[in-house]
Amino acid sequence: MTGSIHSYRLGSIDFTLQDIKTDKDGLRARLIKAKEDQRYPLCLCHTPYPSVVIVQAGQDVHLRGFPNLGHLHKLNCDHYRPDPSKSGAGQYEKAIQIKPNGYVDYKLSFPLSIKVGESASEDEPRARSGTDTKKRGVIGLLGLLHDWWARAELDHYSPALVIRRQWDLDWDNDVAPALAQEIATTAFGSRSAEQVVYIAHRPRKSKSTISDDQSREKENLWALFRNRLATKSEEQPQGIIVGRVDSINDARFGGRIKVVGLKDNLWLDTSGLNRIRRSFPTEIAVLDRLAPHKPDLLNAINALSKGDPKPINQVKASWPGEVIGIFLVKETAKGLLQIQRAGLMATSRNFIPVDSTYELEVAHALVSEKRRFMKPLRYEAGTSIPFADFILLDTPHEVYMEIYGITDDMGYEARKREKRNEYKAAGVECWEWTPSESKTWPPFPPSKWAKQSEIC
Repeated sequence: MTGSIHSYRLGSIDFTLQDIKTDKDGLRARLIKAKEDQRYPLCLCHTPYPSVVIVQAGQDVHLRGFPNLGHLHKLNCDHYRPDPSKSGAGQYEKAIQIKPNGYVDYKLSFPLSIKVGESASEDEPRARSGTDTKKRGVIGLLGLLHDWWARAELDHYSPALVIRRQWDLDWDNDVAPALAQEIATTAFGSRSAEQVVYIAHRPRKSKSTISDDQSREKENLWALFRNRLATKSEEQPQGIIVGRVDSINDARFGGRIKVVGLKDNLWLDTSGLNRIRRSFPTEIAVLDRLAPHKPDLLNAINALSKGDPKPINQVKASWPGEVIGIFLVKETAKGLLQIQRAGLMATSRNFIPVDSTYELEVAHALVSEKRRFMKPLRYEAGTSIPFADFILLDTPHEVYMEIYGITDDMGYEARKREKRNEYKAAGVECWEWTPSESKTWPPFPPSKWAKQSEIC
């Protein structure tokens, strides 16, 4: 199977992802049975062959790298991940437990129910400073979103990926289903995450139109979610909503957040609105960039419905990015959804997470050049903890990418020197761009694997 894209072995059977997609020789049933028996396929990227996890969502079957063991795969394998210590994941060994059946159990930093009448708990804004590197016993909302993103392998881009994250519509067809697969194997103690989490999306599109069954399924899932939020005796259940943020606006008594694919608005008080705007400046900036493009998108969708794909392709090429939100909500006495905690994550148009608008530009350029790279996610780690902005994975060795976008900050300059010293001591190759010194970034290091057939 050498030279194939993603070759695997289960017992005496060798197969590829395409074989799973076409269900060659009843392969899906074999994989589902292997999952039940807690047997794991091997990825044939190199010896010794690392194991992969079978993820099942209904009759759909997918393969994922084992959590925190991605560094055992070959560098040019799409399951490859740097050691967990190179991202915020390394801080959560106590908060994230992997069960023998492949399920992931999270210890949350927030309750999933509160007493009736209890006031809203504080948001968990992304840490902007601090040097806390201790192992965390619990995980917050943003850490949860980052971990699901990484486990769904949405934190990296490769031209050889079977799932192609190209633009707006692929949230519904690719990204949301990939997250749903992770949530299907997630637990919060004794509770299944599927009982608590709703992913806002539109019904998955086929080559024709959305069927009535798909629309009804979406409505049923939303109705179940809302029903679970109903007050029970003295307990007020809380739920988690994940989705693409359309807008964040002022309202009469605070703020209103609109999520794409969600018919109900999410509401928060003035202090909560101010915390979000203060804690997530990059995400607010991306939303500001998106606003003038929305009329073009509506016109392009209308043109597409009439058989003209040209406008939609133009929108794809210029779409600024996305903002993904994760919200802990409760239902008010008036039936409104009130935000208790919130986390936001900016991404490129290909859904690669970014921490700044400079990173957004570089992420789009890397995709345009068909490069293979990943984004080390911070979870809730402070910005003073040094992680690379991106890591190139199609080079002979990992290349760390650093974008030094902050000026006139002594602490930031100190961390910049610390990073450079660490990379030098470790013999790590580093690509750097300082926007204040040059408006254009230097050329990227050349790719070693230019041909798809050379990729695992």
